[in-house]
Amino acid sequence: MIKRVIIFIVMLLLVTPVTTHADMIMGNEFHDENQDDTISIDWSRRFTANSPNGYVIPVKEPGSKKSISTKHSYPSGWSEYNEDEQPKYNVFAFENGKVFHLEAAYLHDGEYWGVMSPSHVYQPTGWVRMSDVLMEYNKYDFERQNQDSFYEYTNEIYEEFISADRIVVWQWPGSDREKYIYDRYNYKSDFSEVHYAYKDEDGREWGYFGEFVNWVCLSDIANKSNIPSFNPAPQSIAWNPDGVYDWGNGEVTVHSPKKPKLPPKSPKIESITDIANSIPYLVNNIPFLLVAGAAFAIVVYGVRQSKANKSNKSDKSDKN
Repeated sequence: MIKRVIIFIVMLLLVTPVTTHADMIMGNEFHDENQDDTISIDWSRRFTANSPNGYVIPVKEPGSKKSISTKHSYPSGWSEYNEDEQPKYNVFAFENGKVFHLEAAYLHDGEYWGVMSPSHVYQPTGWVRMSDVLMEYNKYDFERQNQDSFYEYTNEIYEEFISADRIVVWQWPGSDREKYIYDRYNYKSDFSEVHYAYKDEDGREWGYFGEFVNWVCLSDIANKSNIPSFNPAPQSIAWNPDGVYDWGNGEVTVHSPKKPKLPPKSPKIESITDIANSIPYLVNNIPFLLVAGAAFAIVVYGVRQSKANKSNKSDKSDKN
């Protein structure tokens, strides 16, 4: 009987609607209400803060002056293992040069704003002016610029990859960005197919292995010759809504970072207002909390009853 009750409760928990902490901070109400009027930004895009003020402070919606408190921030991402990534102020703020992602842009009073998409880093779901950020060059920009030079690669190379002590992966041929190393412990079957190839000015062949692997120099898989970063990323540029970019041309003003004059982040809930901010989360989760509490009580009761039954049987056995 107890087992049936537990199974029923588990099923009830699975179908009970739950508003998690992530739901509270992952979504942005303004974005959700105006999503059809936004311009999507590819997740591969990275932006850097570049405000004349020396920093940017995300706000709750375009044109708003309401910043975002760090007291109820998502704790898992800016890990306790990295002090530099933890929020330092009572509201979220990014000094110039700080890198983050933007999910979409929205035109408000003639000015574009970008909404941050929270991830496992120090990044809230807030809005910043697109004029206060610069967009970084990435592998897709390289591919658009060089797609006429790509060709089909027909040689068999899979066995060479499987037997290699290490494989050096580049974000694009000659990139100056961080390289990734595959060694004998990595999943080398990712290198089963060259989607297309490219030859640089020095005659080295490069192969593109797909979205999650990127580029490898087929002429020097392990990079034993220490290939230089002959194709560094050009200067970051301003975002524009038409999606057409002329990398390497035009002047961009890069502003120096400055520390914002903000109160430091408090680790404690210090006011009635802070407690009130937590109430919507508790209210939205009342059904789940009630079901979970009932489940716990029934399980505890079942365990006690089971022990009592065993004890009674033991007593009867002793009397017999």
